[in-house]
Formats: sequence, structure tokens, C-alpha cells
Amino acid sequence: MSEPSASPEARFHAALVQGRFEVQWCKACARAFFFPRPHCPHCHGADHEWRPSTGVGTLYSHSEIPASSKTPGRNVILVDMDDGSRMMSTLLDACAADLQIGLRVQASIDRLEDKPRVVFRRMTT
Repeated sequence: MSEPSASPEARFHAALVQGRFEVQWCKACARAFFFPRPHCPHCHGADHEWRPSTGVGTLYSHSEIPASSKTPGRNVILVDMDDGSRMMSTLLDACAADLQIGLRVQASIDRLEDKPRVVFRRMTT
């Protein structure tokens, strides 16, 4: 279980800073969950551990956010991770035509304004 003084969100971001993408796994029901939180959303157990994610998943849903005068356009995607969790992020280097449900994607850690974040790219075969 994570240290009592560190929130699950802080623990997740600390791992990203160190170059690790980890997700929580519930010790009671043996399921992964994301976003970081103190209790399992499946069984409500509070005993969990952090495990490295393979970062591989399948595009479940997507949306385009158009550009404005202050921000560039971007996509928002939902990815069903192979480890069983689901996460929201963005698909880099992609146009609207690239966003196909079922697309296999690979996570990586990117830095936006020096803040680490998990982003995705199309998997190459």
C-alpha cells in the first residue's frame, strides 16, 4: 500500500517524474484500476500495490477539441489498457482520420510544460 503521507495521485506523479508508468492493483480482487485513488472502484478494498504498466491498450473512444484563439486543437481518447484499467489521454502525432476505435496504442511519458503525463502513440507492427 502507498505511504500514508503521500496521496495516490502524488505517488503516481512521483513515479512519472522518475520515468515509470505504474497503476494500482487491488490485493483483494486482483484488478487494476486507474485513476489513482485510495480505494478500489471494483470491490472498495483499501489494500493495493503499484505495478508497472505495459502501457499497451486499445482505443475505446475519442473526441476532437477544436482549436481556439488561445489553444491548439487536440484529441481526447479513452484507452482500454491490456492490464484491465481504462484511462483518458491524447494520441500524439494523429489526425482525426487516425482515430479509429480498436486502434492499438502504446503509452509513453511525455513532458508538457515540464510536467510529466502519460500520452499514447499508434503501435507499429
